[in-house]
Amino acid sequence: MHRLLSEEAGLHVLEADDNELPRLTARVRVAAAPAGELRQDTAGRELKRALDAVPVSSAVVRRYKGGTSPLVRDAKRGWRSGKFEAVMGGDFDLVGAV
Repeated sequence: MHRLLSEEAGLHVLEADDNELPRLTARVRVAAAPAGELRQDTAGRELKRALDAVPVSSAVVRRYKGGTSPLVRDAKRGWRSGKFEAVMGGDFDLVGAV
């Protein structure tokens, strides 16, 4: 799972289809959880430490635009698609393969 999700690290930009909504940007960071079972009393600290060890990326990974002319552009993998709903439904890892 980490291998798949690590490609999502960076900025994801949702562009508004009209002037009423602002552009939304999310910074995604991905870290592998420490091996083994986490103790309930220290799990938060251990997960934070793992996340803090991951570099922060300011590269735009993907841009999303819904509405009347939907478009999703993936800068990391070099694909684009008009299948906005499919990508938002979780098929982002499959779109570049078709």
